[in-house]
Amino acid sequence: MKTFTYAIIGNSVAAIGAIEAIRSVDRTGSIGLFSDEPHHVYSRPLITHYLAGEVSEEKMLYRPPDFYERYGVQAFLGAQVESVEFENRRLQTAGGESAFEKLLISVGGRPIVPKIAGGDLRGVFTMNTWDDAREMKSYLPAVRSAMVLGGGLTGLKTAEALVEAGVRVTVVELAERVLSMLLDRRSAEVVVKQFENQGTRILTGTTISEIRGGECVESASLSDGSTAECQMVVLAIGVTPRLDLVQDTPVRTNRGIFVDRRMETSVPGVFAAGDVAEAYDALLDQNRVLPVLPNAYAGGRVAGLNMAGGERTYDLGASVNSTTFFGYPVVSAGSSAIEEGAEIIEGDDENGYRRFIIQDDRLTGFVMTGEVNRAGIVLDLVRERIPLNGLKDRLLDGIGLIDLPEEIRHKKLRGGTCCHEKH
Repeated sequence: MKTFTYAIIGNSVAAIGAIEAIRSVDRTGSIGLFSDEPHHVYSRPLITHYLAGEVSEEKMLYRPPDFYERYGVQAFLGAQVESVEFENRRLQTAGGESAFEKLLISVGGRPIVPKIAGGDLRGVFTMNTWDDAREMKSYLPAVRSAMVLGGGLTGLKTAEALVEAGVRVTVVELAERVLSMLLDRRSAEVVVKQFENQGTRILTGTTISEIRGGECVESASLSDGSTAECQMVVLAIGVTPRLDLVQDTPVRTNRGIFVDRRMETSVPGVFAAGDVAEAYDALLDQNRVLPVLPNAYAGGRVAGLNMAGGERTYDLGASVNSTTFFGYPVVSAGSSAIEEGAEIIEGDDENGYRRFIIQDDRLTGFVMTGEVNRAGIVLDLVRERIPLNGLKDRLLDGIGLIDLPEEIRHKKLRGGTCCHEKH
């Protein structure tokens, strides 16, 4: 039985952050990486670009092909971990048992698949992995029109990719607007307009009730009574953290695996990072599941430093989403909830739409579309909880770096950091 100084379950961006951090401290400790996917580490946000034909297989890789060798990692790809004995420090795969001293769980999330009549027909897909994108891409020659269930980020980016691939697309969203957890009504309308300009239909307040066809998808019926022809249905209503390995174990869970500011779980020596972890959100000052790539890497890096004997804390985690739809930028950050006494400042012009939420003279959340060049500066106001002190009137016009307090300006110019050493 092989014993590893560090075992990592999941070949994710968080895992890479941990490996690079471990090797910055410990050059000799053995690292074993176990992943149910057979691929070299890849950038998950690129799978929709791969589907659209914009990114080649070679460009999907998140690190060079010799990454594992250069970092002294024994990678077991296509080896699903079936169980973990946290007290005995053992993990089991179909290929045998391995022991570990420290463990990182970075297995991400799995798609939520609703029970829909006809959901087992050929032409029904989820969109969460590179293999999902490959299967969809190979099926595209048989597709003239597709229906995407879900108006969140994954659903809309998948719809965009299908449009770029020449498919007519209808997006179906049960909520009253797309991206309902991130955007307000007006900014959601701005996003919908980008899709409508590309000939895409977006239907809200309804869902798919049945998928019809022989062996393959031929049409889909909606809860509003309408039916639409389609040869593909993509289920993209969200993901849930993969908690199978920690069910009925001493590892504390809530929505995800609960971790402290060191990214350590309730079991000493066992860490979690990435989409499976419920980690600290600096903007909301609470633990949340935050499926955002920079947060995953930073969380993995903090975990790796602590696994290797360091003492680091995680403070980058933030509910920030930045994306584009057909080249049109959209950024949201912080809280979208309107607390009692909050003030809303919003504006809509040829440069885009902006909305700012202010509580006790501090910015707690914002949405920007179109012209977003200064979104990073606005984010600093939220992250650092800086009193606006008269800056409120400048928000719509655009706050510059010079408007920030001197200490924050210097920190930003130095590049900042996501993990701090305790003194």
